[in-house]
Amino acid sequence: MSGTSNFLFDQLSRYRLTLEAALVLIFLATLTSAALYTFLSSSVGKAQATRAGLLERDLRDLVSQFDPDERSVLENNLSSLVSEFRTISPLLLPRQYFSALPAAINTSFRPRLPPRNCYIDLIPFAQESDKRASPDKFCSYLTKDATLGRYLFLSMIFIDRSLTPLTAGDARLNADSIRLTIKDGDVRQTWWLTFQTKAHVLPGTNFEITAFKSDPSGAIERDRRIEGWAYVQQQSPGVQAVTITARMDYRAIVPSVNDKEMRRSWPPEGWDKLQLSLSRKDVNEGDTQQHMIDYKGEGSPSLSIIQRSAPIFLAHAKLTIKQQPPAETKEWLIVPPPSITNASGTDDAWDWVLGWSPIVKTQPLANTLIAFQVEHPGTVVEKGVWQTALLLFILIIAFLCLAVYAFLRVLKPIWTMSRISRQLVVEVKPTTLVTAINTDDSKLSLSELIRRAIVNKISGYLTAAADKLTFVRDLAPGELPYSDRTDEIGALSQSFNALLESIRREASIKKEEVRVREIALKVIRHEVRNGLSDLAAISSKFPDDTSAKQIIQRITLFFSKLEEGLENVRIDLESTDIASFVSTVVRHVSLKEQNVRYDGPQSGIFCVVDKSLLEQAITNILTNALERRNGGSTIDVSVTPAESVVTIAIKNDGPQIPSEHSEKLFDPFFSYPEPKRDEIRGIGLWGCRAYISKMSGDVTFSNTSTGVVFRISLPLLRDVSKKASP
Repeated sequence: MSGTSNFLFDQLSRYRLTLEAALVLIFLATLTSAALYTFLSSSVGKAQATRAGLLERDLRDLVSQFDPDERSVLENNLSSLVSEFRTISPLLLPRQYFSALPAAINTSFRPRLPPRNCYIDLIPFAQESDKRASPDKFCSYLTKDATLGRYLFLSMIFIDRSLTPLTAGDARLNADSIRLTIKDGDVRQTWWLTFQTKAHVLPGTNFEITAFKSDPSGAIERDRRIEGWAYVQQQSPGVQAVTITARMDYRAIVPSVNDKEMRRSWPPEGWDKLQLSLSRKDVNEGDTQQHMIDYKGEGSPSLSIIQRSAPIFLAHAKLTIKQQPPAETKEWLIVPPPSITNASGTDDAWDWVLGWSPIVKTQPLANTLIAFQVEHPGTVVEKGVWQTALLLFILIIAFLCLAVYAFLRVLKPIWTMSRISRQLVVEVKPTTLVTAINTDDSKLSLSELIRRAIVNKISGYLTAAADKLTFVRDLAPGELPYSDRTDEIGALSQSFNALLESIRREASIKKEEVRVREIALKVIRHEVRNGLSDLAAISSKFPDDTSAKQIIQRITLFFSKLEEGLENVRIDLESTDIASFVSTVVRHVSLKEQNVRYDGPQSGIFCVVDKSLLEQAITNILTNALERRNGGSTIDVSVTPAESVVTIAIKNDGPQIPSEHSEKLFDPFFSYPEPKRDEIRGIGLWGCRAYISKMSGDVTFSNTSTGVVFRISLPLLRDVSKKASP
């Protein structure tokens, strides 16, 4: 414990300024962060509680806006009323809102109109005259009860300066009128609804509806299956509202439907697929031209759920309407249009809406199976709150920038130079390369005794080489920074870099010496492995074979040549029959490996070579070929003489060598594929080329269609005298 305590105390003392600055910075950052968190949590928490109460109030207000008739309309036609727009098509109502034209004594009588949410606000194609106080409205519906009449009921309210009724005998309909087109599948029919004054009715107040059906040729005829009346109410000087209430026998729309079918099934099949389109002819006194106002095929609901839900949407909440019919529950998510979401200006758009602690409120619609549900994300960081928090955060960042600047200018240079000065050198400790094995020699076989003798010999070489390794100091790369500064830190850095450079030059020399010795040791280990494998195979199969002694002598000779290191290996050249020599080497290899075949002359080809190094080179290539051949495929070894050289080719079937590795294949410690961890590879081919180059030869390779072939090229005897180096 005392050693650990001393180490910690030493580290704390060494970095005292840095630690003190870091602690102060952490304290201030923690204090500011705590204040920021308290401010945000308090503001957001209070806003969330207030928002929950407001959402509940807004939901109650929304539900209370619908009277009993309007609730019935919602219950029977909900899917048609939840969108921002709906088509001009009939709805289904529980009762009718139609009455006949009153008598003269009841000129003040006004019929009860359908519920407000039955109407849609008509949208004209041309907006040139939209100076009216309110848009034109239209409603069409069928009743659920057939006893109330098998009619399509119509109600329309439009604004006009003066209503021009139809005069008797006017076949051109030069009067205010409504063009109604109903499409049922592929059948399209058109009617003109005109206004006529009756003798018993006060002129200019109530009008009877007279309908004319128009055929495709443009001819018209009276259609008494449509009846109704209209009344006029003065809105302001020069502006009056005309209200139409009418009904149309359903057989006028679908002539193929008879009374029996309608009594059996009402409303009739396909009623909700009817498509209505409207146009209005506006004829004013004093105008020489008639104005046609064409309306779009869809309009916005007069009592729009979306418009009534604007306070909910502006509070970043979602509105869902659920209906529970006997079969299954249906849900509609109400999507607000941009006209509502952007109505509050730009402030709400900058609020941060977070999905923490969501608020869910549900309110049923009285006497129906409909329920309104509001879902709010729960946490909304308003613009003023997060701007205040952002200002505090910017202050923290500014303080951190000042702290970083001070650290970079003062603390970091001191800390960096202190660290580099301590880590300037790294000790490279020698590794135990050979471990002796103590066993009872009397229990070992002849082959094991031979192998043990060679291992002991190798151990002597490796131990002697390891003793020559010294503690070499590997300098850290680069140099101390800040040498370009003109203050005290710059002067210290310049002086230290000068010292560092002198030490680095001395260390690089020693490092190169160690590298050469390490390579030599790894080469020794690789070469011995191949020789021992041959020896073990021969000794186990032929205990009395004298070839074992020859291999022992070859390995001993090889080590004697490496006394001065791989770079200065001694070469003993002598005239050798290459054909006989290669065939003998192949025969030795075939004793332990199958399908190794020699194909070439048995004698008569002479070169000047070092037999031990040549045999080692051939063995290295054969070892690689055995490792990489496919299964037990045959390895072919051939000797081919040419005009001035002889080529020893070793071919195997197996994986090819990629072209990108062709330049590096003979580099030291390069191997393809990559060796496993702690496995020494990439020595054999490098040593092979080094040996052959000592004999004025070369080693090359090429890929074949089925594998790889290595070629050793050596000068013939008559061309070697001038090239071979002793």
